[in-house]
Amino acid sequence: MPLKLPKPVNCNHPAPLLDRAAGDTAVVVIDDHQTIAQLLADFVDRHEGFQCVGTSSSGTEGIRLIEDHKPDLVILDLQLGDMSGLEVLERIKNHRPEPKILIFSALVNEAIVGFTLRSKIDAFVEKGVPMEQLTNALEGIRRGEVYFSPTASKSLRQIVHRRKYANLDHNDLVALRLVAQQQPIKHIAHELGLSQSGAYKLVDRLLAKTGSANTAQLLHQAVLLGLITPE
Repeated sequence: MPLKLPKPVNCNHPAPLLDRAAGDTAVVVIDDHQTIAQLLADFVDRHEGFQCVGTSSSGTEGIRLIEDHKPDLVILDLQLGDMSGLEVLERIKNHRPEPKILIFSALVNEAIVGFTLRSKIDAFVEKGVPMEQLTNALEGIRRGEVYFSPTASKSLRQIVHRRKYANLDHNDLVALRLVAQQQPIKHIAHELGLSQSGAYKLVDRLLAKTGSANTAQLLHQAVLLGLITPE
């Protein structure tokens, strides 16, 4: 069923904190398209037992919202303007209490699903599917289940016997993005707090971890993971 664009909702704000209803699952939405973020916020608020307490169109602001609101659930896009959604995902894992994660993204492939699987997300729904699947994901999360929509499930089946990308950590993601952006090794070292020698070693490990023969192939891996957008 086609969806109408939502009217503005009170959820589009970084502050002040909203008082959550007792027993409700508090939700933060992070999507670089504010219209989609508001659509998701409205969709969440229409479901009994869920309350959107904040939306953000950037990874940096989204992380701050999570720190301030301490939500039970984060709905996260993977293609953000200031950083990759995978980088946000890695940062979220350091927060206590750690929220549940529902990935809502147009970027769905074996690389993405493999990485998010390692990160122990709770649901993966691709954009463009009937919103019934998002409902199924919310209800599954409330029951403590893991939900993957059909396209994500297909990718999941393809990686059952291949664990590629499963051992990439936050520093790997940042380094991979910077290499793909053709940043000099000195800049990569500075961003990660490493010596130049340490940065070279990290790039060498990236080549081995991703099965890449050269930096051109690392660029391809970065595109697959949504760390950069191809021109």
